[in-house]
Amino acid sequence: MTSMSGLLERIRKSLVLDHKYWTGKRKRVIKLILDFMLFALLRPLVRLIVSFVYLLIWHKLFTSWHIEPLGWLRFAFESLESSSSWTESSFEINVLLESSAEAQTPLSDLRAQNSDVEAELFARIRALESQLAHGIPPQLNPGEYESLVRENLDNSINLNHYRNSLSNEFFELQILEFKVRLQDLLFQTMLSEPRLEHILNVSPYNDIRAEAFDFIESKVEPVNDMRHNFSKNILDGSLRYYIKDMEQKGSQSLIYRAFYSHFTDEEFRRLIDPNLRNPHR
Repeated sequence: MTSMSGLLERIRKSLVLDHKYWTGKRKRVIKLILDFMLFALLRPLVRLIVSFVYLLIWHKLFTSWHIEPLGWLRFAFESLESSSSWTESSFEINVLLESSAEAQTPLSDLRAQNSDVEAELFARIRALESQLAHGIPPQLNPGEYESLVRENLDNSINLNHYRNSLSNEFFELQILEFKVRLQDLLFQTMLSEPRLEHILNVSPYNDIRAEAFDFIESKVEPVNDMRHNFSKNILDGSLRYYIKDMEQKGSQSLIYRAFYSHFTDEEFRRLIDPNLRNPHR
C-alpha cells in the first residue's frame, strides 16, 4: 500500500505539480482532482470495481457469451464484506499491528487453542481429496495437499504470520470446494441431457469432467493466481455467481450454455453449418 501511494505521488508531481504549464488556480484544481484519484485508488472497493470493469472487457473481447454484470458484481461485493479475515493479508503490515502483550503469547499456545479450527481445515481437505473431481486438488498423491498445508502452518514465525497462513489456507480450500461444486453441476447437467449420445458423438472431447475443469479454469484465469485481495474477492464472487446460476436455472444457465457450446465445439460446427440449431436458445 505504501509503495503504491508513493508511486502515485511521484507520478502526480512529475506530470502536473512540477510542470511549468500548471500555475495558479488551474494548478490547484488539477491537484484536487489527482488527490481524489490517489485517495480512490487506494481504497479496496474502488480497486474491486476497476478490476470488475476490466474483467467485463476481457469477457467481451475473448468469450462468446456474456455474464449478468449486476448479479456477478453483487456476489463480489458480498465476498468482499464476508472476507474480513483475509482483507489485510500483508504480513509486513500485520506485524506492525501486533501488540506487545500479544507478541509474548507463545505460538504453540495459540495453535493449541486453535486445534479445533485446524482439525476442521484438515477434515475438509480430506473430504475434498475423497471426491471424484478432476484436477482438484492439484496435488496428485493422497495426503499431499494436507501435508503441504501442515508444513505451511508449522513454518509460521509469529502469531500474525500464523493467522494469515491459516486464513489463506481456508480461503484457498473454499475456492477449491467451489470449483468442485461447479464441476459437479456441469457434469451432472451434461449427463442429464436427453441427447447425450448425440452430444458425445459430435464432441471432440471424451471426458466431461476434464473439460469442465479446463472450462472453469479458463473462466477465472485472470484472477486465479489470488495474489491480491481484489482478485481474491472477484474469484470468490464469480464462482458463487456461477454456482447459484446453475442451481437456479440448470441447463438454461449462462455458465452451462457456455460449457455446452465449448464441449460440443459449437462455434466450429456453426462455421461449417450456419443454420446449426442451439438447443439451449
